This record gives sequence, C-alpha cells and structure tokens, in this order.
Amino acid sequence: MNSTVLHDRKSTLTPEAACLLATLRQSDLASPIPSLEPPDWNELLALAESHGVLPLFYKRFPGQLPPLYAKHYRESWANSHSLSRELEAILGLFARSGVEILPLKGPVLAQLLYGDVALRPSDDLDLLVRPEDFPRAEALLIEAGFEPTGFADDYHRDFHRNGVFVELHFGIASPSAPQFDLSGAWKRARTVDFRGHSVRFFSPVDSVLYLALHGLKHRFARLIWVIDVGYAVRALDRTEASRLLEHASARQLRNILLTSCEIARLTFAIELPPAIAQALRSQPEIGAPSAAIADAILESIADPTTSVDSAGYYLQLADNRGRRWKQRLQFFIPTHQDYEWLAQHRIHRRCAPLVRPFRLLAKYGPAPAFRTLFARYIKIRKKPGRSR
Repeated sequence: MNSTVLHDRKSTLTPEAACLLATLRQSDLASPIPSLEPPDWNELLALAESHGVLPLFYKRFPGQLPPLYAKHYRESWANSHSLSRELEAILGLFARSGVEILPLKGPVLAQLLYGDVALRPSDDLDLLVRPEDFPRAEALLIEAGFEPTGFADDYHRDFHRNGVFVELHFGIASPSAPQFDLSGAWKRARTVDFRGHSVRFFSPVDSVLYLALHGLKHRFARLIWVIDVGYAVRALDRTEASRLLEHASARQLRNILLTSCEIARLTFAIELPPAIAQALRSQPEIGAPSAAIADAILESIADPTTSVDSAGYYLQLADNRGRRWKQRLQFFIPTHQDYEWLAQHRIHRRCAPLVRPFRLLAKYGPAPAFRTLFARYIKIRKKPGRSR
C-alpha cells in the first residue's frame, strides 16, 4: 500500500485513534516517535486498553505520558504475570496427570510473538486438550477449585476461580465454522519452554491459520488481534509462507487467510512474504472486504463480542459455492447442547435434526438466519460511538 493511501485512511480516524495507530506502526523502537498531542488523553487511554495495546503503546513513550497511563500499565503488567502464574500451575497439574494441553493465545503466545508476557494482555486462559481427554481435563480443573459457568457446548466449556477465567477447549470453534485441521495441528505442534515448563504450541503455519480464524470470528474487533496476525506472518520464512498458503488452500481456508493478511497489511503497512503478496495480487476481490473490516476497527472503543452474523463472514470467504453450501449445512448438525435440551424436555434423540433449525431460530432470530443462508455480500456495520 502506498503512503498516500495510508494517509487517506488515517485521516478518517479520530485524533486519538490516529495517534494510537501511528505509534503502533513504528515497529522499530529507534524509529522517530510521532507527535503526541491527542485532544483527550482519557479517550486515548480507554481506546488503547479496549484494543489490548496499552503496553505496546506505553513502551513507546517511557516517562512521557500522564501518570494515569503508568498506573494502568502497572495494573496490566501485574495481571499478565498473575495469569502467567495461573497458567504455570495448570500446566504442572496437567503434566502430573498425563493430560496433554496446548495453550491458545494468552501468555504463551505473548512470549513467543512479543518476547514478554506483559506486552500482550489477556483476559482469560484458552486451553486446548484432545477430545478424548476433555472429561479428565474438566475433572482436573474442578478438583483444583475451578467452577464451571455452564454446560459444555460443541467445542469448549468455561470455568472460573477467584477471578481467573479458563476456557477449556476440545475444538477451536463450533463445527459450523470453517474446519481447522485440528488432528494434523496436534501432530505438527512444537514443544516450547514457558517459564521452565515444556508445553505444546501450534506450529508457525497452524498458528497463523488459527489467529486468522479467531480474528475473523470476531471481525478483528480488537487491534491486538490484527497485530497477532501481522507478527505471526512476518515471523515466517519463505518455506513456511509457501507451506501456509498450500495448507490453507487444501483446507479451503485460502480466502480467510488472505483476508486476514490483507487486513494486517492495510492496518500496519507490513511487508508480507512474497508468496502471500503474490496470492493477494492474483485475487483483487479480497481487497474491498478487507478494507471494510480494517476501516471499522478503530472507529470506537473495541467490542470483542462475537456477532451472531460472524458465520456469514466465513461463508462469504469460502473458496467456492459448493464449500459455502457444505458449510451452511453444518449448522443443521445437532450438537451436544441440542441433545441435552431434548433430554431435559423428554424428547427422543431421533428428533434432534428436526428440532435443531427451530433452536437456531430461537437463539439467533430470523434475520441473521436469513442473512447466513442467502447473503451475497459481506456488510460491515459501523460500531456505535462518536467519530470526528
């Protein structure tokens, strides 16, 4: 992207958002620091915190920010290290019990991509176990004092203890989402050191695909998720980048990967690996939806709540019409929650395929269901909030 286009896009942001983005675009700490004169320091702080980038922003201006920034940075630093200690304890617990665990995002991702657990804040711990280990993993967390906050759905269950939240996964997303090669990812997972603990983590190729799927699931509502993709892609060597593109194409995830990479490029002007850059040039239709998502990210305080229409984004990015319809049909496969509902209401299990569509309508409403089944274009709705 040329500098003129970057300038035009930046000019549509609020002064606080423009300041935040200009700062974060400086990947080299020796680079010139942008002018720092936002009209509203409190709004800038709220924006940086909501998008998970306060530590990265704060590090660019040591001793130059109002005292309130130092206070919030110290709180973020303390929370990151507290969450890391919780993760250490869980890793030890699972290792002693022989249950293999793979952290998703969180402190391990922060250490690998950012070099410091405090530079990428996390609100909870997302932990992946193999499906056959899920019952044992649940029992271990409960024995450790974690309480479930509800029933397991079709890919994870939430737990909490003393303000610490854990999402225990046996899948990375609902079966109705694009299918990540989870069994293959387990085989390709690398072993990394996290504070003296040996822990499995996705390979560089699988990490990028996972971060792309996660970011688009939430429409990249937080800027830190764009930075995650940018850092992960930039860390690939040429061989890994080519393998990533081949793997994404084989799994019908090519458009999702390219859209995520384009969003990172548009937002931070990063230089993509040649193979991915060439793939984007060969698919110019990726540009418009990517730009729409990128333009919406910093319009206001981040709202990372998953939209009920997120499935529509996945569908529009499917590589072909047959894949889109196959993915639509995934919504009608009964889930564990459907069978629990049937048991609660004393309805025979064989009725699950008939009941499933009505449960989806009750959960999401007719309008999102119609858009998911028949939408033709990705539509980005502006987030609530003022703009100047």
